[in-house]
Amino acid sequence: MPSPATEEEKISHDKNHISHYQKEASSKSLKVVLAQWAANPNFYDDMINEQSDVLGLAQAMDSRMQVMETEKVKLDAKIGGYKQLQEMCAMFDTDGDGTLDEKELNAALDLIKSLKVAQEEGNHLSKIEALKKEEKLAHLKKEEEEEERMLKHHEGIKARLEERKKKRTEMRGNLEKEAEVVQPELVTEPPKGASGKIQPTL
Repeated sequence: MPSPATEEEKISHDKNHISHYQKEASSKSLKVVLAQWAANPNFYDDMINEQSDVLGLAQAMDSRMQVMETEKVKLDAKIGGYKQLQEMCAMFDTDGDGTLDEKELNAALDLIKSLKVAQEEGNHLSKIEALKKEEKLAHLKKEEEEEERMLKHHEGIKARLEERKKKRTEMRGNLEKEAEVVQPELVTEPPKGASGKIQPTL
């Protein structure tokens, strides 16, 4: 791949080439064009071909510009990564000499290990919390199922008690009716003597 400097020179050359054709086309008067066409029947076709060539050059230049923009984005990303690395190195460059000696490098490695351990412990704690939540949810579900079973059981008892109450009410009503019919038959008048007076019973 050509260097950016070479690429810019080629783009500049293409721009100049296009500008030249544009100036040449605009400077030609209609008479000149007609005279050239009369002298050369293929002049119009040649001019169209020239314009096509210019358009092709412009499209090629646009393509190269897009490639350069893509490469620039990649280069900026690399530069950003290098800057971050430099900032990290500066954190451990305790003596400020711009380099990391063995002691400073070991300190950086220890910190990275500590961060990794902390992350793993955090993940472990997160898993434990998730398991606790699942256990609590399972316990709540079990309680709900037990309460629902108890409610159904109590509803069954309530229905049976209501049925027994209904039967007792019906039985009480029937017995009261029967008592009203039997009671007059049990009441008798005391015996009377010859004088018509009531004789005491012994």
